[in-house]
Amino acid sequence: MRRLLAKALRRVAFAVYCGFVASILLFLLFEFRPSLLDHVSLDWLRYYAIRHQFKPDAQLVFVPPDPGPKVDSGNWYGDLYRPEWDHATPVRYRMSYTASGFRVNSSRPPYDALFVGDSFVETGVNDSGTLSEVVHSMAGVSTYNLGRAFYGPEQYLQLMRTYGVTIHPKVAFFCYFGGNDRRDLAEFARWRKSGRYYFLEDFRQRSIISRYGLVIRELASQIVGVMRRTVTRIRHKLQPGRADPDLAFCDVGGRIVPMRFVYWSHQTPEEIAGSPEGKRLAEIVGAFRNLCEQNGIEPVILYLPRKSEIYDQFCTRASGAEVLNEVERQRPFRDAESIAVGRVAAASGVRFISLLAPLRREAAAGRLLYYSFDSHWNSDGISVAGRAISSGFFGR
Repeated sequence: MRRLLAKALRRVAFAVYCGFVASILLFLLFEFRPSLLDHVSLDWLRYYAIRHQFKPDAQLVFVPPDPGPKVDSGNWYGDLYRPEWDHATPVRYRMSYTASGFRVNSSRPPYDALFVGDSFVETGVNDSGTLSEVVHSMAGVSTYNLGRAFYGPEQYLQLMRTYGVTIHPKVAFFCYFGGNDRRDLAEFARWRKSGRYYFLEDFRQRSIISRYGLVIRELASQIVGVMRRTVTRIRHKLQPGRADPDLAFCDVGGRIVPMRFVYWSHQTPEEIAGSPEGKRLAEIVGAFRNLCEQNGIEPVILYLPRKSEIYDQFCTRASGAEVLNEVERQRPFRDAESIAVGRVAAASGVRFISLLAPLRREAAAGRLLYYSFDSHWNSDGISVAGRAISSGFFGR
């Protein structure tokens, strides 16, 4: 018995040793022959996803490694989707990009309006579905899109300096997202000090041993994640009536729609304005105003609401415990982010437009304006926003 056990342990040890050696050899192969990654999909590991999708930049944190022109297409379940949820249906998208890495524009110069912002400006399931293109179609004005996912107010200002003034639009919309733009400011400040922006960092600064250790830790984390998701799926099948604590069920025009929220507000407008990020935002808006005025451009701050500002009031009691708790916590601060940003704009003498009212009005009428398992607005939400801008600003 002891001999059999010893033999089994030796085999396990040998297998572990072989796996260790193989992992080192594969890692070194991909390090010194990175072109091989074009034929092997390893984007499910953060280290390779960052190398594949982000190129370090001294001013913007990152830029696309292969900006374009190119076309990106596929199916998308949402940035908040979990495999154990059976309620999601994929969204088909096809997005074209310019040589600078921004969404294509059907307009030609001279440009009436420029939209600079994050993924809310970039997003659109097709080339005619972005916010800038919808405004172009509805208002009959020439528009330009400077939206890039994962950017924040610091990058908006830099994009305006680099691209916006050369495009020279009549008006520039600084599109502030009420979900994570303040967090983006904090992350940008951290990047300036430590070189890390959220999960992004320039791995070239690390030793090859450190990079290998990172890959192994991420691989272990992925394995643990698969195991946890498997257990969760089994638990949901065994307890079908149990609500997921993070899943909301919203009454949208008489339909019960499953929904996931990620951004909430728990601060007063005064607390937001007094935070380091609030103070930095005021500086950025002032710099944006000065830059626009120096170049004969009208500056506008456009507030883009997070999903929880629109649909929190429609969450039913069937929603998960965590969701219901967040709804109650947010209730006193529901409009705080919009109020704080509006005050910043007013203090700088910049026109402020909030999309809260039109989106809430249409949501109350039973329209679904955001994707169920994504933090972004859908085509209907973009349409409502475009109509509000076209009529409220351009009078069309």
